[in-house]
Amino acid sequence: YFSDAFEVSLRQNGQYSDPGGVAWTASTRIAADFHVPLGDQGQWVPYIGANVGYAYGHPFHDTFEAAPEAGLKYYANATTFIYLSVEYQFFFDQHSTTPGVFRNGEFRYGLGIGFRF
Repeated sequence: YFSDAFEVSLRQNGQYSDPGGVAWTASTRIAADFHVPLGDQGQWVPYIGANVGYAYGHPFHDTFEAAPEAGLKYYANATTFIYLSVEYQFFFDQHSTTPGVFRNGEFRYGLGIGFRF
C-alpha cells in the first residue's frame, strides 16, 4: 500500500481439475487498485483497478493477459481482511497474425482472506 487509497500487488493463482483428463491453469499478475474506505472506521473498502500478467497451463495456450477488476474488502482488524472480487481477463493470443489482438477472455471471481503488511 502506498496510501490508504492506492495499492500495488503481486498475485499468483492456480486451478486444477481432473474430469477425465488432467487440466490445470495458473497466472502471475501485477495489479494496481484504487480504494475508497467507508464505514465509521474505514472497515468496508470497495476498490477498482486493473492487472496485467501471464497465464499458463495445460491444455491452455500460454499467453499474456490484462484485466479490469473491482471488489470489496472487509477489514476484521488493521491487517486482516476478507474480500470478494471480479475481473474479466483478456488473453493476448500469441498465435494471432495481428499483433495485440485480444482472444477468448473469461470472468474470474474470488473470495478469500488477505493480509496487509
